[in-house]
Amino acid sequence: MALTRRPRKTPLWLPYLQGIKETKKGVFEFVYNGGEETAKVEEILSIMIYGETDTPIDTRILAKLCGRGVPIVIHRRNLPRPIFITAGPRADPDDTLSAQLIRRSSVRATTHVARQILKAKMASMAYLVDPQPLPNYADVNRLRNIEAVHAKKYWDAWFTRLGQAEWHRRSKNPAAEALDAVSKFLAGITLRWITYHNLSPYHGFLHTPTDYPTLVYDLLEPYRGLADVVVLQTLLASDDEKLWIPRSIAAIKGWLNVQTYVPLTRQIVTNQELLHGVVLSLKYYLLGRQRVFHIPLPGKPKGGRPAKVEFRLYGRHAGKTDFWKVAHRVSNEPYKVDISSLQVVDPPEPNQSSTAEELDCTPRVPTEVAARATPVVATTASGRAKKATPALPSDYCIIDVETTGVVANHDSIIELAALRIRGGKESAAFQTLVKANTPLNEVIRTLTGLTDDDLKRDGIGIGAALTSFAQFIGSDLLLGHNVGFDLRFINQALYNAAMVQLVAPTIDTRSVARRMLPGRKSYRLQDLAADLGIAPSTAHRALADCRTTYALVQVLYSLNKTEKPG
Repeated sequence: MALTRRPRKTPLWLPYLQGIKETKKGVFEFVYNGGEETAKVEEILSIMIYGETDTPIDTRILAKLCGRGVPIVIHRRNLPRPIFITAGPRADPDDTLSAQLIRRSSVRATTHVARQILKAKMASMAYLVDPQPLPNYADVNRLRNIEAVHAKKYWDAWFTRLGQAEWHRRSKNPAAEALDAVSKFLAGITLRWITYHNLSPYHGFLHTPTDYPTLVYDLLEPYRGLADVVVLQTLLASDDEKLWIPRSIAAIKGWLNVQTYVPLTRQIVTNQELLHGVVLSLKYYLLGRQRVFHIPLPGKPKGGRPAKVEFRLYGRHAGKTDFWKVAHRVSNEPYKVDISSLQVVDPPEPNQSSTAEELDCTPRVPTEVAARATPVVATTASGRAKKATPALPSDYCIIDVETTGVVANHDSIIELAALRIRGGKESAAFQTLVKANTPLNEVIRTLTGLTDDDLKRDGIGIGAALTSFAQFIGSDLLLGHNVGFDLRFINQALYNAAMVQLVAPTIDTRSVARRMLPGRKSYRLQDLAADLGIAPSTAHRALADCRTTYALVQVLYSLNKTEKPG
């Protein structure tokens, strides 16, 4: 039995930021070198701005985001430490901050927290080196010395496994830069929960300096090994060191959404929830509501009475369902990185000259697709390369969804459609209506022409719809107009149904239109179609919109004489 639905938040990674604007109240559009994201503020978990950028950011935008609890992390290769921007403290009837400072002054409590963190950290790294024994009554300084010895063994083994035994974690090398980027990305998520639960990020227990957010890094330690495995898999599968950072971030985002079983709470949750759970456990220990600081970790179902904790994570609970069957399955399925499916781009630093070769890694197109097509590279009047337009392969699927609203973790899908393209031509189509849990409002009825009776009569369950949809699209590259919107709804529905998340290479025709037709007031599908002379279709019906998108693709790519579709 799942908890009552709540907004599911997503961490954003914005490489080489080009702009942030509020399109309507509480809805923000982020444009970066490689794509764009549109999200409601309540959907955003944290933001990491990566790489050099000359783009000015409106401080009013920052104030609105931070004021709603969204932490912002700014990180570049040449920054010794990231910049963290967060909102001020909120009202806290528990006075958690005072409890944190009082407990931190206790040698016993500090040692207990540090010991639990180290035990969990070394357990997560046991895939490479055995944990070091932690002597009873060792103080924090002794524990840190033991950690240093263990860390040296671990990183020697890690870089040896990578095939770069001469590299080191603290030296300047591409692998260390990828690890640093992932660490800062996860730090932003952890910072969100630390500040949300009224803890001070600057007062750690294992790391004690107060000139940087030590508690953030304390609470990341139990999951270091889990994240390092993901990065290691990514780097081993990628020959191009220039793509190690964006591919590692993309892989860790995928890992955050993977389900895992947590023996501590007997729940099936996503890995992202672990970063929230460790903050909750520390808070209740500091407040005296838990005798032990228990750290939620992935594990396998086993008998016995679980430890007593004061919190529950957002996920499925044990009950008279298929829970234990699913728990055994997810606990025996290690996360494996599929390098071909990672949606990434790592453009050159701004203000540096670019070549066509440097730009020959088109965003959101996997290796096997890119091998069959060359990206379009336009140039400015000075001859400098512009951002590449994704090349169009001959085989792909166009997708579209119709929904009851615009918020993926609140509204639902009412229609799913896809158009299979082979050799540049339509070869098959998929369309289904989906039964809705709530009556359609007047806006949606007017927009789509659908009624509640239509969905009751012709709709099928969301689980069956998603299964048929996944079978239809297979492993194709997915193309859509504002395709990120469609994928957010699809993956939220998959998450709600306890199904595997959809990870696929994509091309967004709205982004392509922005590049090829700059300066327009509207990039809505129907507006573009009307202006470009595309025959009108039934607007806001999924299959009709797929066919309009297909026609738009033909026009957009024919505008560039150096590239033809198919």
